[in-house]
Amino acid sequence: MFVSFNLNINFGRRPHLVQLHPNAPQNLTGVKNSDGSITVNFDEVSGAKAYVPHYGEANVSDKGQLTFMGYTETTSWTLPAADVPAHVVGDKFHICVQTFNVTGTGATDIDKARDLHDNHLGSAWSAEVVVTMN
Repeated sequence: MFVSFNLNINFGRRPHLVQLHPNAPQNLTGVKNSDGSITVNFDEVSGAKAYVPHYGEANVSDKGQLTFMGYTETTSWTLPAADVPAHVVGDKFHICVQTFNVTGTGATDIDKARDLHDNHLGSAWSAEVVVTMN
């Protein structure tokens, strides 16, 4: 696990450490729902304001290729069936989640996820959860 800190020195006062970004979420679970959507749940991270799930095309496990993003401010996220990439029975979706100390800005969840991804320092990615399509 990687956690970075910044030493904040205020002259005349005691220096203190300020955590730059939160820890990655733990204990991810994922399920394909009866309507074809995918739901991922995970433990709350202290200080987190938002979470960005990362996923890719079916059967892509390389984290560098998990190029699609979602957005949630809770410890649960559902990818609507209409947004699940093309797949067949038995295909697997690998999903990781990143934590942020701020909420994203934008008109849509994708805009908010892109704002966080492009403009803010988030946690390392969580361990992946793998959801098999049946």
